[in-house]
Amino acid sequence: MATSIPEPEDICANCGKAGGGDVKLKKCNGCLLVKYCGIDCQKAHRPVHKVACKKRAAELHEEKLFAEPPGREECPVCFLRMPFEQEKISYKACCGKEICSGCSNGDMSTRITDAVDRSIEKDRAQVFQNRRAPKAKSGAKAKGKKGKAQNISPSASAPFANLDLKEMLEQPCPFCRTPFAIKVQDQYKELQKRVDAGDPRAMYHLGIKLTGPMGSVPADTKKARELLLRSAQSGYPLANLSVGMFYYDGKYPAVFPKDLKKARQYFEIGAMGGDPIARAYLGEMEMDRFNCRVGSKHYMISASCGYELALDNVLNGYKTGYVSKDEYANTLRAYKVASDEMKSEQRTEADKSGSGCDDPHNNPHFFSALDLLDQMRNLGRCN
Repeated sequence: MATSIPEPEDICANCGKAGGGDVKLKKCNGCLLVKYCGIDCQKAHRPVHKVACKKRAAELHEEKLFAEPPGREECPVCFLRMPFEQEKISYKACCGKEICSGCSNGDMSTRITDAVDRSIEKDRAQVFQNRRAPKAKSGAKAKGKKGKAQNISPSASAPFANLDLKEMLEQPCPFCRTPFAIKVQDQYKELQKRVDAGDPRAMYHLGIKLTGPMGSVPADTKKARELLLRSAQSGYPLANLSVGMFYYDGKYPAVFPKDLKKARQYFEIGAMGGDPIARAYLGEMEMDRFNCRVGSKHYMISASCGYELALDNVLNGYKTGYVSKDEYANTLRAYKVASDEMKSEQRTEADKSGSGCDDPHNNPHFFSALDLLDQMRNLGRCN
């Protein structure tokens, strides 16, 4: 629980000059316990104040770090709490909204299924009509290569003849209903417009895409680094998590070289912003330092936000004695509440399909539509 910070005396800690009138005193930014009349007095008093300042600054940072995290935003379509995993969040550059996987993935699945069902019904109606028609009109006679006449059945040679490919492949935004850009170049342009408008979410999503080849758009590690840092500095929790992971893993040295100190800084900012995965990384780093009690506290906060892997670590802490029975029970209850607030049938279905829904190219239903389109091309039904 955060403690109240006592108001420092209204005198300069170095020269004793009282504040008021033309004398304006400023608090020490580190500990907020003393005031100075100017930078010269602050520098002169530094050797005396240094130890106490660092101790109090560490206490204030710890209080802020372990404070109750802010609640997560709601999906603007289903109004459920947004998931915190990157692969379960879809950013729509058309309206600047982030939408959960259940709404984004489910919308495309529904449109493809409905389009195919309508096509099948129309084909069945056509077959029924052909059967009721006179034999002379049931099929046309055509000569083959050897001059023999053969019957051509419209329904047999043209499966899915009534399928509306444009309706099926053009996935609209579930929020603003703007048609989603299928071409990678168009997606890049839409994201860049949002970046130019100063949207930290767009900076993050475009930065992540540019760490590797984005279809026909080549990777740009320099721009990716710039965008991710700008997004993180704006306070976007997911960006702080990702930058921390880049520094922690060191798998993309061209973007962020391995640096555990910097990784910890970004994980802390992400954790204070409410990201449970960043919080769990802090727990792992504390465990590596054998600060098991501190690491367990991070795991408990992360699990209380609905992160299942952190809950497993809390259980391990309970078995080894770093987490009490009451702490484990309270964490388990909080996890149940948080996870239930993020559950829905649509999200469960999206998780089963294993789709990362940031764009339709990562959506299995999109590829199902393209496979069907290829089959129709082979049958000569479309160009």
